[in-house]
This record gives sequence, C-alpha cells and structure tokens, in this order.
Amino acid sequence: MDDTIVSAFTAALQGSDTVATDKATLAENSKDYWGFGQQPGLVLRPRSRDDVVAAVKIAAEHGISLVTRAGASNCSAGVMAGADRAVIDLTQLNQVLDINPTSRTARVQPGVINFDLQQQLAPHKLVFSPDPVSAHLASVGGNIIENAGGPHALKYGVTYNHVLSVEAVLADGTVINLSAADDGPDLLGILIGSEGTLAILTEATVALRPIAPVTRSLMGSFSTARAAAETISAIIHTGTVPAAVEWLDRAGINGLQQFTDTGYPTDADAIVLIDVDGTAAEVDRDAAIVEKVLRQHATEVRRADDDDARAKLWYGRLHAPTPSCTAAKASSSATSPFHANTFRRCSRQSRTPPNVTRTPCCSSP
Repeated sequence: MDDTIVSAFTAALQGSDTVATDKATLAENSKDYWGFGQQPGLVLRPRSRDDVVAAVKIAAEHGISLVTRAGASNCSAGVMAGADRAVIDLTQLNQVLDINPTSRTARVQPGVINFDLQQQLAPHKLVFSPDPVSAHLASVGGNIIENAGGPHALKYGVTYNHVLSVEAVLADGTVINLSAADDGPDLLGILIGSEGTLAILTEATVALRPIAPVTRSLMGSFSTARAAAETISAIIHTGTVPAAVEWLDRAGINGLQQFTDTGYPTDADAIVLIDVDGTAAEVDRDAAIVEKVLRQHATEVRRADDDDARAKLWYGRLHAPTPSCTAAKASSSATSPFHANTFRRCSRQSRTPPNVTRTPCCSSP
C-alpha cells in the first residue's frame, strides 16, 4: 500500500505496533479460519474507540476499504482482505468492562473471546447464551456481527435475542449508540448479522441468563438421516423444547473419527445429540419424553446424567477440527505464518476441555 497512506494511519493511531506492514503480520491476517482470503495491504490494531474512529476517518479520506477481524472463525467469508484493503484487527479491544449479576448483563469490547466471557460469568452462575462450536476462538463482536447461534439456539435463541445495546463507528467516523429499547425501526436488529458491512462495533451490552440447575444429555443413532430428522420433529411435536440439538451425518462422524476417538458409532447414518435442562423435575419429565421418542426411532440411545458423562458425549462434536486445523498440522510453521498461527489456535482449542455445564459453542469475524 502507498507509503503516504501508511504514514497517515501511523500518525492517526498512536503506538509502536498499531500499524503493521511486515510480511509475517500480513500473511497471518490474510485468511479466515477456514483458509479463505488474500493478503491485505496493511493491518491496523486499534486499542480504543478513538483509534477506531481515527482509522475509519483516514480510510474514508483515502478511499481505503476496511475489513474488520477478530477471531476470524466465521464461515461467511466475512474477513476477505486484499492488497488494496486494510484489515482492522479488533483483538486488542478485549476487555470485559462490567458484569452486573443483578441485572444479568455484561458490557464488553468486541474482541472479547466468547469462551473467556463464559469463564468470567461462571462464578456468577450466569452464561451468555450464544454458544458456537468456535467459542474458544470467536469474539463476542463477531458473534454479534454474524448473528451466531449454536446448539442451544433452539431453546434460547441466536445472538440477536441477547444483545441489549451497542456502540459502533460508521463509515464516516461517526459514533452511534443503538439500543433494543429505541423507538422506531429496529436499527440494532439491522446491524446484528450485517457481517461488518454497516459499522464497526466498539462496545456491546449483552443479556445473560442463569445456568440451568440440572442438564441431561441424550444421543440417538439412526440408520437414515431422514429418520433422524423425523425424530427431531417428533420430539418438538410433543411440546418439549430441548435446550440443545446437534446433528452429525455419516460423513461428519467418520471425518471426526480421523482426528479423535469420538466414541460415536461409525456405522450410523446420522446421530443426534440433545440436551434438556431446567429444574430436576422439569429435566426428569423432558428427558423421559425425549428418550421415549428416541427409542421409537433410533437404533441406539445413550444417556448422560452427570457432567463427566455429558462431557464425553459432546466432546467429539465440540472439538471438531476445521480445514485450517488440518492444513496447519500438515504445514511447516517456517514456511507458512498463517498456518503456524492457526495451529497455535487449534492447539489452544484442543487443550481446553469442554465445559458442557456452561454449554459452550459459531462464529466471528
């Protein structure tokens, strides 16, 4: 990118590493977690809202497109850089600014990792409902911009249902505040899921919920994918709404088995993982209904009634490797900075056991 433009960004963003043009950094920010993308012209690392505003104004003045990035775990090509574009890396905006157990809210910066927020909420027996499988990597800002879901979206909704307000920077550098309580059109709802095309988030207040006192997991194996789908419909038809439903077909089961011993039946055409949660009485009732329906259709049914058993049942799905993880393990870190960085993130994910009581789980720019 032109030296004049680089100098303008450098002058606007204070700090020794807020503007990067070295090959290693450009390569590291060239692709998303799935391996798609191109090398950007430069990388910006703002540390505050004022830095974001300054970067946006310089970009507008010089006609430079900005590509926001944090965990880069999204599946929607949300971080597509290019030689004429600048990546604005929000990972330095990674503070949980406030947790209010009484109002059940958290105020966070966009670079906060979903899993890290969940860890800070755990002592308060609270949880942020969006639980993408990429929670160990995905940022809360990315969850909002992608409107992430996860296995627990069936009962608790997607990210849209849990965002109370945001602070964001428009393309001309204007700072706006949007709230779910605003009168008029649902501008906050338009921003959520806009994939970084409308504004850059700098702060968000999200709603939290209590962790259910009891959670039980079940798994059904099926001879056909159709039977699995019809079984889920049959469960919903009873009026029971599971806390989580996750599906794996034969190709998915066998693909996971190449990387870890999932314990899932490799001869099944599909499996369905189901959580029910609530009070002990509610879980007893709902689990009995779900198990009855499963036994009417499935070739095998498994139950997990304690946290250890649930962790084992969900482990294979929650630790699914991505194509980039696979590529990273096959690539030399000396010749591929991107794959080296990806492998470090894969390693972090595999080292951390799933906290299925908290119900972890997809995505973020």
